[in-house]
Amino acid sequence: MGMHINLLNHNNIEGKGLSVLLGNEGHNVNLIPQQKKRMDGLSSQKTPSIFLINVDFLLETKSNEIFTKLDSQSTVLLFGNLCQLYWLKKFSNSAKGFICKKSTFNDLLDILHDIKPRSVVLDRHSQHFLSQSDIQRQKMLLKKNLAKSLSNAELSVMQEISEGKPTKQIAKEQYLSVHTIYNHRKNIKKKFNPTDTLKLSKFCMLNKEAIKTLVWVNEGNIS
Repeated sequence: MGMHINLLNHNNIEGKGLSVLLGNEGHNVNLIPQQKKRMDGLSSQKTPSIFLINVDFLLETKSNEIFTKLDSQSTVLLFGNLCQLYWLKKFSNSAKGFICKKSTFNDLLDILHDIKPRSVVLDRHSQHFLSQSDIQRQKMLLKKNLAKSLSNAELSVMQEISEGKPTKQIAKEQYLSVHTIYNHRKNIKKKFNPTDTLKLSKFCMLNKEAIKTLVWVNEGNIS
């Protein structure tokens, strides 16, 4: 029996193509592009459905509006880049999943088949990422050679830097001294390849999503 799938994706070749492919598999697909009048239609839907959401769609749309329209009992399946895995934490739905954009269409069908109430279903790329050691995960997402893995405290500082916060503000918000934050910054740089010229602020801003995912994974909240 086919599923009712709300596909939140750009109104482009990718969105339309995915809609057609899922339709060919017998699913009832409602393609919702970035148009407010179509977003308003979400609130009137009563049938249980899966929300298949492109993370890039969330980045370019008022995502809070989407969250308020989703029933907590709905199933949410996100697809995006591996560094966007942290978006799963934004959804309180009991059934949810993540599939990487480099996965195949058959991978997507497997995820749709496997997802169940009160479960988090991840594709093979996400599972492989989570099975790695801290340093390997950091190398995968930050795309840098590391001498040692970054600690939770260092990743937390990097996340604050990625938000554009100055050292004094980070110290105040984390109840630490300015000296401690400067030490964290120095130690972070030491762990990267010494031949690299690392401008930490710029690097953190460019890798904002990757850092958020690494912090979330270290918190151990994926189940």
